[in-house]
Amino acid sequence: FAKLVASRQAIHVFVKDRLFFVHPRYSIDWDKQKDKKQVLKYIVKSCSLLRKLRAPLQIYESKTSSGIDIGYEYSAPLIEGPERVLNVVSYLAKGHAIIHGRNYLTEEELPLIFRVVFSSMPKDRADLFKLLVESKGELLTTEIEEKLNVSKSTANRIMHTLRVLGVADIESDQSSTADSGRKENIITLKSEFRWVLEENIKAWLYGGQTKL
Repeated sequence: FAKLVASRQAIHVFVKDRLFFVHPRYSIDWDKQKDKKQVLKYIVKSCSLLRKLRAPLQIYESKTSSGIDIGYEYSAPLIEGPERVLNVVSYLAKGHAIIHGRNYLTEEELPLIFRVVFSSMPKDRADLFKLLVESKGELLTTEIEEKLNVSKSTANRIMHTLRVLGVADIESDQSSTADSGRKENIITLKSEFRWVLEENIKAWLYGGQTKL
């Protein structure tokens, strides 16, 4: 309990100091005019993607009575409203700016925002999404099996999860056949989310340093 009290006191002193640094009246007059428009656009794009990737969804393989796979059955994904996600992420960005003595948003907020956003989803989706980003937005089923060390069934389930959530498309790749002789499926990021393939975004996501 003593450590908790000490932590609260230290945080209070720090926040009080930061608020005074931003504005001596202990209140913040946010300077919207100085917010970087590109930063605001990335925050909105991130929230749009996050709403889909974190949505609760039940999905499972469907088989005939003889055990033959016939596809996937799934519930309707419960995608939360855009206002709630945008408010939470915007407050996070503003809090980061205040800690660093600013009352406006710059690209310095983006590394934190991207890492929080793209870690706020189930691990299997996060793993596949990261792999898609690293693979220029396209992957074969066998590549997912090998790189994530999962079974064919698990790879297909995660692929179809992203498809149902509206993040990616899946189609049969007629030009590729796995070693087992079966035809390959290929998953591709939808065009509206391919902005994550930009080099600066990948750097912010996975630890590099860059600027807009």
